[in-house]
Amino acid sequence: MTLRWTSMTDVDREREYSPSSCLADGDYQPYVVHYRRASDAAWSRVLERSESSTHAIAFGDLGTRTIDVAVPTSDQPVPLLAFIHGGYWQELTAADSRFAADACLSRGWGFAAIDYTLAPDASLDQIVEECCQAVRSLADRAESLGVDATRLVLAGSSAGAHLAAMAAINSGEDGPERAGTNTGVAGVVLVSGIFE
Repeated sequence: MTLRWTSMTDVDREREYSPSSCLADGDYQPYVVHYRRASDAAWSRVLERSESSTHAIAFGDLGTRTIDVAVPTSDQPVPLLAFIHGGYWQELTAADSRFAADACLSRGWGFAAIDYTLAPDASLDQIVEECCQAVRSLADRAESLGVDATRLVLAGSSAGAHLAAMAAINSGEDGPERAGTNTGVAGVVLVSGIFE
């Protein structure tokens, strides 16, 4: 039997989309703590590298959102993996999601962790637009970061996979003020996304 979300009640649908509902006691915080520690450890290794640079980029209409970026030293622009965190649009931050940074730099890739305003402080449409702004900010700054704007790969898990998919299909929209700017996304890695 196939479970169809369209036939579910709001309560049942909410439970099915919530990973913490699968835990016997509902306490997911130990997993969040582990996730954050892995992120902190990876970022610490990046900061210890002498052959890389790190940046905190402010973006958005108010400049209050940030992107944490790490780029290996290279004489050529490098590809960039930009990760958007999950957390059911309500939890976690870019700082909690930097666990892939060290591995990316070890392979000659840059890494970026994109932050966004969490629900309910922002609507889903506003969160999607913030992620699109983040992608455009990375493309706009690619040259100064040492990144190849044509090799930008978006990744995300869970809610972040949804946001990465939306940013991939929406962030290349040009207005007259963006003529000639390459904001194309070369690829996406969508892990356990929420798409319906």
